[in-house]
Amino acid sequence: MLIAVDTNIMIGLAMRDDEDHYQKVIALLAEHQFFISKTVQLEMEWVLRSRYKQSVEEIANFFTLLLQKIKCFVKTKKNQ
Repeated sequence: MLIAVDTNIMIGLAMRDDEDHYQKVIALLAEHQFFISKTVQLEMEWVLRSRYKQSVEEIANFFTLLLQKIKCFVKTKKNQ
């Protein structure tokens, strides 16, 4: 089953500031294929940079790790 994830889910994954939420997100993403819309990607970057004061490098590392470690379908023009 392909699911769409929202910004709150992804921020919880990135920041791990609520362990219960984090574990639920990990379980959900491990069991399902998912996609992250362009809007969610942009909003994640903005929230991580402005609210959580993450550096560009930290944000890039999170996105890189996400793509490497978890089955992820990122919506692009080719597959819209």
